[in-house]
Amino acid sequence: MERSSVRSIASDVAIIVEEKNKDYASAFQKVSEILTILFPNGIPTNKYHDAAILIRVLDKVCRIANANSKDVKKDAWLDICGYALLRLSEDDLNGKVV
Repeated sequence: MERSSVRSIASDVAIIVEEKNKDYASAFQKVSEILTILFPNGIPTNKYHDAAILIRVLDKVCRIANANSKDVKKDAWLDICGYALLRLSEDDLNGKVV
C-alpha cells in the first residue's frame, strides 16, 4: 500500500471517529462510571458475558442521549433490541434461564 493511500485511509478513519465521538459523547468515560456503580467490587468472572452486552447497550444509550438525528436514535434503539434478542436467544438455545 502506498504511503498516500495509508494517509487517505487514516484521514477517512479520523473523520468517522470524530463524528461517532459526537454521537456517543465520551461514552468511554460514562460507561466506565456506570459499570463502577453496577459492579462496585469489580465484575465477577461469571458476569463477564452480561457485562460485555451491557457495555454495548450503554454505548447505545449514550448515543441516544446525545444524538440530534431521528435516524441515529432509531438505529441505536434497534441495536439495543437486537442485543436483547441475541442474549435471550443464547439462553434459549442453551436451555438456561436469563
